[in-house]
Amino acid sequence: MVLGKETSGLYYALKTSCCKPDTNASMETSNAVAANIQTIRPSSPSLQLSSLDLWHFRLGHLSYDTMKYIGFPCNNSKSSTVCQVCPRAKLHRQPFPISHSRSLHPFGLLHVDIWGAYKCKTYNGFQYFLTIVDDCSRATWVHLLSHKCNAFPMLQAFIVQMETQFGAIVKIIRSDNGLEFQDRLP
Repeated sequence: MVLGKETSGLYYALKTSCCKPDTNASMETSNAVAANIQTIRPSSPSLQLSSLDLWHFRLGHLSYDTMKYIGFPCNNSKSSTVCQVCPRAKLHRQPFPISHSRSLHPFGLLHVDIWGAYKCKTYNGFQYFLTIVDDCSRATWVHLLSHKCNAFPMLQAFIVQMETQFGAIVKIIRSDNGLEFQDRLP
């Protein structure tokens, strides 16, 4: 452990030769680390960690291959315990729960999204795709766009077409809050 001093939001390490370790502070810190490890791995009945696992926690869950590269002796089994933090840290986000609710009427709820820019354009110069999905029937429409700014006028034209063709009024439009769907005011 190293003592430090906070200045302007940064912590500067003090020289360790002038600082004597406080045994009470050291015991409190080790107990806090043990409690933290217990919350990370609640299924383990005891806190008997190997030296390699302890350094895996201390180094911010560094991979065992990298630990081997920097000089830690790693055997083929790599670890005596399974770290529950590492797989969770690799997830970008938790999956959405499966929804069983659907709109009861066609065009009651539309899901819209824009995709692109695709790396190569079509022969007409389109490189964006506007997808519109009806929540009730799961019918999908895909419209090609040359620019993102064409998404809102295309969506307006689609709504007018559905009102004219089917006599249905679109009640709710759900998107990912992209700025391309916001009305452009002069």
